[in-house]
Amino acid sequence: AIEYIDSPGLFAREAAIFAKQGLDLEIVSGVCKSDKSSCKTEFFVRNSEPARLQKAIKQLRELPETLDLKVDYML
Repeated sequence: AIEYIDSPGLFAREAAIFAKQGLDLEIVSGVCKSDKSSCKTEFFVRNSEPARLQKAIKQLRELPETLDLKVDYML
């Protein structure tokens, strides 16, 4: 899950990072706090190469709007 400060075009930039690494997004779910102070999006990635996923995680962490990024792996 990525917690971030919302800004126009941010979701497109996040999706572009996944696409550039050739990752297959299976499910995307997001919600914003009622006061709009931050939002959180969960991405479920299917059948990915660990190295490509790690590159995407690094790039997502580097976005200036990212406040927190947590990764859970399901086997």
